[in-house]
Amino acid sequence: MSYALDGENILTGGGYGLDLGPERTIPAHAAIWRGRHTWATLGDVATITSERDLAVGMRVGKNVRIDGATGALDLLQRMTNVSGAESAWCFWDRTLCKSGGYCVIPLNPRSRFPAKWVIGTRRGPVWWEYDGVAPAHPNVKILGGMLVAKAGGQEQKVGADCSAGWIAYMRGRILFVKYFPYFPGGNYIDNGISVAHYFNDNVAELEPLSPEARLKPEGEYTFPERWTLTRLDREVTSHEDARTVASSIPPSPFAR
Repeated sequence: MSYALDGENILTGGGYGLDLGPERTIPAHAAIWRGRHTWATLGDVATITSERDLAVGMRVGKNVRIDGATGALDLLQRMTNVSGAESAWCFWDRTLCKSGGYCVIPLNPRSRFPAKWVIGTRRGPVWWEYDGVAPAHPNVKILGGMLVAKAGGQEQKVGADCSAGWIAYMRGRILFVKYFPYFPGGNYIDNGISVAHYFNDNVAELEPLSPEARLKPEGEYTFPERWTLTRLDREVTSHEDARTVASSIPPSPFAR
C-alpha cells in the first residue's frame, strides 16, 4: 500500500506492514509477515486478513477505508488468537518511507524516561538496547518538546512513550502523519515505548506500537489508526522547518 502526491511516492521498500511484537522476543512468523492474505470489500471498506500463523498462534487483519471528503485513511487493525492457549503480543505497525526526510515525535511531559526519548543500540539481529537517560545523535534535535530526526546515515532507532498519539514524516513538500491511540495504563512491552523511528540511508520507518494484548483462545484485539497526507507550501529543509510544520498538525482523533 503506497501513496503518491504530485508524482512523488514517499513510501518505498514494502510500504505498510502490520506486524506483531515485541521485536526482541517474537519467533519468526512468516505467515503473518510475508504470507498470503485474503481480501474482501463491503461498501467502502476493504478487509485484508492473514492466514493462521502457528508460530505465534495468531491471525492478523485490517479494515481499510479512505475518507472521500478529506482523503484520510482509516485503519482498524486486528489480531485474533487462533491457538488453544492464552497468548500475548503487541501490534507493531511498520511503514517504510524513503530516507532523507524529517521525522517528528512529540515527547511525553510525564515520560517514564529521564530524557523523554530513547536511542537504541543494536545487540543482535532483533534486539535493541535503549538508553533513555542520556540519548544523543547528530541527526536528532529536541525542539520545543518534540524530537526531530533527519533520516539518513548508518542505521539507527529512536523512540518515545508518546502520549500525543502521532508521528509525522516530512520529505520535500509532503507531510505524512500517522495517528494512533495511547493508553497511559497500557503495558508497552517493547521497552516501554509507544512509537519508534528506524532510519538508514535507504528507509525511514514509522512504527506505532500498541500495548500488550493478552488474549484467550478466539479472543480479538483491535488497534485503530488514521493516516493523513498534506502538500506543504514549501519544502522542509531543516530540523527547524520540520518543527515549525509540526506546530500546525491537528491533535490526534484518538486523544482521551
